Amino acid sequence: GTLGAIGAQEAHGRVSFDKTAASIQEGKVYEDTLIDPDGAAIYIGEFVGEVPHGRGRLFWSSTNYEAFIGRFKNGVPREGVFLNEKGFCVSRCK
Repeated sequence: GTLGAIGAQEAHGRVSFDKTAASIQEGKVYEDTLIDPDGAAIYIGEFVGEVPHGRGRLFWSSTNYEAFIGRFKNGVPREGVFLNEKGFCVSRCK
């Protein structure tokens, strides 16, 4: 996929929010976008409850580049790549 701000817009456009409040409370996986007060994406991907859980992308607020691409568990990055604010890979976790 595309990286950076354009990738964030594309990923956000693919999110189809079709879950009910009840299904979220039951702990079912759904896709959504977490945004900051200015409307920029902070996280795009899978959630369980109100926290990132599953595949997703975390973004730097200063540059709109990805900070982490991979899998999250209970809101914590678990498997994937960390990128610096210029979009360069700086670390991997497995």
